[in-house]
Amino acid sequence: MRFIYEDLSLAFERIAREVDPLPLKAARDRVGGLTNTSKMPGPSANLPASRCQLGAQLQSVPGSVCESCYATKNAYLFPVVVSAMERRWELLPGLFKSLGRWQDAEQVRHGCEWISAMATAIGKPRSEVFRIHDSGDLQSPLHLLAWTTVARLRRDIRFWIPTREAGHVRRFLDGGGSVPPNMVVRLSVPMVGEGPSEAIRALSRHDGVTWTAVGLETSPGQCGAYQRGGRCDSCRLCWDRSTPVSYPLH
Repeated sequence: MRFIYEDLSLAFERIAREVDPLPLKAARDRVGGLTNTSKMPGPSANLPASRCQLGAQLQSVPGSVCESCYATKNAYLFPVVVSAMERRWELLPGLFKSLGRWQDAEQVRHGCEWISAMATAIGKPRSEVFRIHDSGDLQSPLHLLAWTTVARLRRDIRFWIPTREAGHVRRFLDGGGSVPPNMVVRLSVPMVGEGPSEAIRALSRHDGVTWTAVGLETSPGQCGAYQRGGRCDSCRLCWDRSTPVSYPLH
């Protein structure tokens, strides 16, 4: 059982490649569409912040990075945006929400159809980068496996996934899972102004895994988007697989 995610990764990729690809519009309908935020140089995908696991708990913790979560205010509260995020949540297979079993062939097939659709839905973006979850977070190790499989199907795109769910990442890696070379997993430090814990540092020793903080002046990388009107522009630091990044509180 130790290498379950190594074996599942091979199986998911094989099955997803066998799925008949949908046309672009149908693929986007299948996953609930993509998002285009003003900051990002490319598209992204999101889920409701209310569906975060650890993040939902941190919203009530003073001094946490989630206490003033940007995805719980402003444009994210527009009815059309709320409806779209809930639609994406409903279309996310239960297998990735820990509501199914990887031993169930039908559920695995359903999950791989979502993976195939997402790989198609990304299309040919105006840039070579994609952000996973401008709102929301991982729901399980299998959810991370789904996204690593999407990245393997789309090696022409660089993927960045920020997450507070270090436990899901740890179980994925301990189970033999790996992050493809065109993807970075960024573990988010939970408290403003603090550096990574020893547990986060240990996970960051894995290839393709690093960390992010908020308000940490000693971080090797500093987000400069807010000196450019809140836009990434040509910066791709967040997609760098080895450099930790700190963001200003926003």
